[in-house]
Amino acid sequence: MAPLTSRQAQVVDPILTPLIQDYRPDTSMHVWPILFPIASVNLLEGKYIRHSKSGFVEVDIRRAKTGAIQRVRRGWTDESVSLERRSMAGEVAQSDAEQAANIPGAGIALQQREMTLTMDQVSLQIEIEAARVAQDTDSFASGHSTSLASGARWDKTGADPQVAVSDAKALVRRKCGREPNVLVLGYEVCRKLLLREDIKEEIYGDMPRLERTMSDADKLMRLARYFGVDHVAQCQALKVQTEDDDDFDEVWGKVAILARSELSAESDTVLHRVTWGAGLRLMGYPRALESWYDNDHTCWVHPMETYDTPVTITDNAGYLWLTAVD
Repeated sequence: MAPLTSRQAQVVDPILTPLIQDYRPDTSMHVWPILFPIASVNLLEGKYIRHSKSGFVEVDIRRAKTGAIQRVRRGWTDESVSLERRSMAGEVAQSDAEQAANIPGAGIALQQREMTLTMDQVSLQIEIEAARVAQDTDSFASGHSTSLASGARWDKTGADPQVAVSDAKALVRRKCGREPNVLVLGYEVCRKLLLREDIKEEIYGDMPRLERTMSDADKLMRLARYFGVDHVAQCQALKVQTEDDDDFDEVWGKVAILARSELSAESDTVLHRVTWGAGLRLMGYPRALESWYDNDHTCWVHPMETYDTPVTITDNAGYLWLTAVD
């Protein structure tokens, strides 16, 4: 059977689909779009073109009058990829829909609110999958991961995380041809780094302790300058197994992930660039499917579907530290 393409669509909701296609995850809460920038693909299953060293080959392209034109060859990888289908439906109680119907425009607003909340929860599920991929040493080339222990951990006075990141940047550059530009830190890793005296000096300078007020975003910008990368992100995502759980669990562990990520590339060109990971997305998605009324539960059901799939593209374009702090 031929692979399903994005043209073989289900019935969609023409009002809600544009809403969810305009949805952008809040990267201060979910970091998966930073490590896995969206890459549009048109097949659910198949092979994809990705970065190789062919673009870095030294070639004499000077040509005599009748000389041959130098050619370079690129091709498909041997790795097959299958996109993962992800679906979720939000519910709007009939009683709420009836009340909203009496307020001009509120009916549409209620559906939009429900779909936005649904997309937030879908984004969390993708974040959980992204954390699984990004914290797996198999997602990185040999020699591109380290499990830190005792005095080497970054919250210890004798450790020098700035040097560790600098050395890893140089390694990644030698292996993939580009410097890494993002550093994603587990919540506890970032929190403890911001308590180090050398980093506090970098962030606050001579500012008196009582006047050290600064937004989290500004702190992360200065931390990025300290580590020599374009972007530092702190993992904030939390999850529970059931609504009755007393405490939340961290989605990300005590990790630090350095990566080359094509954040500024168009979604249809990400796979042609040097990028450690990508979020493969079937063209035309996400989309809202046709809403329907559930008589048994007296509610409107608003389903949506997407094919966002975090995968590693260039395994030597990143570096992973496990147990980066105590």
